[in-house]
Amino acid sequence: MNKIKISLQVVLIALICCFVGLTAGRPDQVSAAKKKATPTPVVQDQAVKAAKAALAKHLGISTGEISLIEVTRMTWPDSCLGLSGDGEMCAQMLVEGFRIVLRARETNYVLRTNTKGTMVRIET
Repeated sequence: MNKIKISLQVVLIALICCFVGLTAGRPDQVSAAKKKATPTPVVQDQAVKAAKAALAKHLGISTGEISLIEVTRMTWPDSCLGLSGDGEMCAQMLVEGFRIVLRARETNYVLRTNTKGTMVRIET
């Protein structure tokens, strides 16, 4: 009888683990990010300014040549804003921030930031 109880407990634990694994999703996917309520303009402006500066540096142009297309409040799945590089270690924690679409040289660029704009990543 004890063997049956133990076997049932092991099967139950295995099923729970499988269910949790299937519903948790992969943290490196954009779909793991959740849209949030509209941010305050001051916080959003800081993030947009940081994103423009990062894109300007990346392209070798001035921030005046970059225009804002869209800003969406997001929750990123890790400290790399869901864009980790090969061999890069990212803290597995939710990070509040923004998905910012900028336009420069007739091309749209998508950037990800944390709320304050101290972390910026360019999607490729």
